[in-house]
Amino acid sequence: MAAVADPILSEYKPRRYRSSKVVRDVLWGMIDILPQELPFVDSPLFQRLRGVHQTSLALLTYPCAGHSRSEHSLGCLAVADRVLRALARRIPITDKDRLIVRLAALLHDCAHGPFSHTSEVFYESNPIFSAVKAAHPVLFERASASEMLTYSLITSKPFGRIWDEMLSQYQGMPPYGGLLSGNDRWLIATMIVGSDFNSERPDASPGPEHRFLRQLINGPFDVDKLDYVARDGYFTGLNLAIDVERLLWVLDTIEFDADEGGRKPRVLCVSASGATVLEQILFSKMQLYSSVYHHHKVRAAHQAILRLFTSLEKAQVRPQGLPLDDPATYLRLQDADILHACFQGQATAVDGSDGLLQAQLLTREIQDRTLPMRALVLTHPVWGVNPRCASDTDRKKWEAKMKAPGQPDRFAAEVAAAAGLATEDVWVDIPGPAPLEGTAQEGIVKFDDQTYIAIGEMFPIGGWLSGYQAYRTMSYIFARRSRKEVGRAARQILSRDYDITTNEVSWKLAKAEE
Repeated sequence: MAAVADPILSEYKPRRYRSSKVVRDVLWGMIDILPQELPFVDSPLFQRLRGVHQTSLALLTYPCAGHSRSEHSLGCLAVADRVLRALARRIPITDKDRLIVRLAALLHDCAHGPFSHTSEVFYESNPIFSAVKAAHPVLFERASASEMLTYSLITSKPFGRIWDEMLSQYQGMPPYGGLLSGNDRWLIATMIVGSDFNSERPDASPGPEHRFLRQLINGPFDVDKLDYVARDGYFTGLNLAIDVERLLWVLDTIEFDADEGGRKPRVLCVSASGATVLEQILFSKMQLYSSVYHHHKVRAAHQAILRLFTSLEKAQVRPQGLPLDDPATYLRLQDADILHACFQGQATAVDGSDGLLQAQLLTREIQDRTLPMRALVLTHPVWGVNPRCASDTDRKKWEAKMKAPGQPDRFAAEVAAAAGLATEDVWVDIPGPAPLEGTAQEGIVKFDDQTYIAIGEMFPIGGWLSGYQAYRTMSYIFARRSRKEVGRAARQILSRDYDITTNEVSWKLAKAEE
């Protein structure tokens, strides 16, 4: 990690600010950025996030969704400050607690690669992540690939140099000067990956007594969720209802019984009168997934970017001179670097490569918004012969068969061959379910200091998830051309080779006749 972080930070020298700075946000109004936070906001690592779209290429479908990871990170800082002030009405929150949580909120996404989670889907299969998880299973049990990159970045020596310089510059500045230490960046990194214990640095563990602080960064209704649900909903035009002001009034903590070490975990919760706010968060997330993240045009763009990464790697194109098979590369790249990569001088020098030609085609399709279109849509009423009585057996067969590694690509190749097309002209996209289980399991509703219950026991979240999976999720067969032929071929192969029956609704939903 240092090999990549060092060139970025080697020439960066933080300036010293004499006071806080204020920025105006469209959602949260005026955001106060403390002097201790400004060195990181000004750093090349954070400024890179201006060129990383929060919702990947959703702006091709929702034109106003051009907001960046930078905006989101500043929004998380604003939400963290509000939440901490709300909690301070009920339990002691120290100035150091406040500064740690604010910095963690600000830095939690600083390792996101170009096109945000789309690039993460590409690089997360690198065996380095499974190896690191195996070495530190407790530390990284909950962590995504991008969170692990963030941890590595914050704990690297180049970042440590900036951290130590910040400590030196603001040592005597009230009210927060002198509160932080060199060890605290490890604590922040541990909170970001969602762990209460750091096996690499045990003295940098949040500990069960401060679990509620960690949960503000990585938990059931953390500041990340509160900002992205509100921000993504706002910029895509969805009218999502999360009563954040109400949440701040009902937010609380509860102390569990002592663990084996005699420590009493303190966790986030809401009072019983505010349980509906957690339900609002769950409903809003579900609406974002069904309306935005799983929209067929958004999914086509997602698949285009994944294939673009694969083609660039195959053609050995090195954006900014960096190899795409190294996850640390993504700390240096913005969206534009990927969209311009296949037209750079070093790329055209190997013109004729199948990977390069495919990358150039994909880039033009993305830039011109001429992406492959639906040839078949697989969702609730299409399974079985009768759309009025859909077959759940056929749906489950499809899901089970497509879980095998590489199976969606094999199915796409079979369909392309049957339709007389090239393999790259047919894509299969199978979105995952909306991630609601974490909130359901960890979201606690408090009746009094001894009486509490998980939100998943109060509301039928398990039923929502199974219902969403059965009725709302959609798989797509996309085709660059010959949509009718691709749709017919897909249905025939499903019936003949996979024993899966689909009816004409799968064809009608694709609107291939139009």
